[in-house]
Amino acid sequence: MPWPQYILNAFASVPQGSTRESDYYGPYNVLLGYLFPASEGYIVDPQHKEPNRKEEVDMTIVYLVEKSRRVVFFVEIKPAEHYNRTSDRALADAQMRQRYRKVFESAARVLHGASALGTRMCFYEFDAATRRIYPPSILDSSDVVVDVAPQSRWSLDMLTEGGETALRSVASEVHALAEELGC
Repeated sequence: MPWPQYILNAFASVPQGSTRESDYYGPYNVLLGYLFPASEGYIVDPQHKEPNRKEEVDMTIVYLVEKSRRVVFFVEIKPAEHYNRTSDRALADAQMRQRYRKVFESAARVLHGASALGTRMCFYEFDAATRRIYPPSILDSSDVVVDVAPQSRWSLDMLTEGGETALRSVASEVHALAEELGC
């Protein structure tokens, strides 16, 4: 089932070649509101993240999806150009893993998340029983340049049929888990 036109329009409003992640905040807010409706008790809660260093001025947002005051899903967003740079993908992957470290104690059985580089997505999953994050991390080396976050992890574009199917599948799993938890 294709995305509704208003979602496609929201993503089409992102300027071609944009290097600002904030250009994606509105479209992802629209998309998450569609997948996790307020009428079903979900709250899409954009969280402001402080810059890593004092000299940085960019403020970033992580979208938390909550139900009954429990985080059930989250999305970290970066601009599309990050897909093409090894170092940017590595930072995006590290941010996802850091986010899991911050919320793992409140995670139920499983906590899903997504890293978005423009409209390309890498899906993550935290298993509370084993405390493992999937996809597994790739170890870096101080002697050899290692691609710790290969492009193939962001192979699904959520505006394509395959990417849409994958995102809807993850959203369905999140809904089922929230129901199982009585959220």
